[in-house]
Amino acid sequence: MPPQNQDQFNPPNTGKKFPKWALILVIIGAAWIILYFVAGYLVEKQVKKQLQNQHNFIVDKIDKFADWKTYRNEEYGFEIKYPADHTIYSMINTQTESLIPANSQSEKIAITEKENLLFCCEPVTLNLFIANENITSREWIDKNYTKYTNQKEIKSIKDIKFAETNATELIAGGNLGSTYRLLVISHGGYLLVINQNSESKFLDQVLSTFKLIENQTTQQSVVKDNNSVSSPKDIYFAYRAELAQAKNPIDIKNVISKYSLQKSYQELLNQLSSSPTDYQNSIFELIKNVSVSIINITIVSQEITDSKATFKLGAYDSSDQRNTNGTLVMVKENGSWKIDYEEWKSVPIK
Repeated sequence: MPPQNQDQFNPPNTGKKFPKWALILVIIGAAWIILYFVAGYLVEKQVKKQLQNQHNFIVDKIDKFADWKTYRNEEYGFEIKYPADHTIYSMINTQTESLIPANSQSEKIAITEKENLLFCCEPVTLNLFIANENITSREWIDKNYTKYTNQKEIKSIKDIKFAETNATELIAGGNLGSTYRLLVISHGGYLLVINQNSESKFLDQVLSTFKLIENQTTQQSVVKDNNSVSSPKDIYFAYRAELAQAKNPIDIKNVISKYSLQKSYQELLNQLSSSPTDYQNSIFELIKNVSVSIINITIVSQEITDSKATFKLGAYDSSDQRNTNGTLVMVKENGSWKIDYEEWKSVPIK
């Protein structure tokens, strides 16, 4: 058997090999291509998920408030939505256990999560009232927070954006003796104060619908500037501001004489005429001190005719640290509104 030629089965070695670095580049390139498509897929999936979530949120929000009513306060420039089976109220009639609905000029409104608890218990409630104070929202909270909570309960006080405007928010314990949230907004020359006494998803939803709108204050102020007679409400708050600035009994007497119905002021002088001067001065100083101690005044209801205005007022008496209710009667005298009668009664502590 003739010998086999080994070269037929073993081709000669040329010495050329596939470079390792080229293989590595191929592997890296393939990995980058796979990573690119995987990342693109994941990003696309995440974007679709976010868009779907946004769509669901918008649809859910529209559907959630579609059958809600809207309370609109044209006097102070805000509106808020609420369920049709609830009431935005300004007062409570304890005798009939009923709620008095707020109107478009109410200075104080409220909504309660469970209205049936209003006449027996401590319901979860959202209150909004107007504070006629010439201070910032932060200054108001610094000045008044002790009426709603205490230092230990406070979790945060910060300036935030709320309803597309600047506001100051206080968050506290939300338990017995402490509110949960205070929101203060400076708007139209006064302060809007919102107090939520406890955590509540329902009230959070209601509050999320709050919106500032154009109010009548600016238009009214223009009308007032063009007329010699201001509104009785403005006259009353001007009286309180001047009385607070009075430095001695003579100044106090001048302020009272300027804003009071002449007949009422004369009756006061007649009552004091037989008293010593020191006693008379102490009475006028007492009138000022009582007036200064009554703060956060809100108009609960009002009845105004061409010649007479009667107001039911709500406020806080800082001297004995409790809420107080007031009655104010003003009468037009010689074309100007004058104070005829003012009385305050503290709300009993339950």
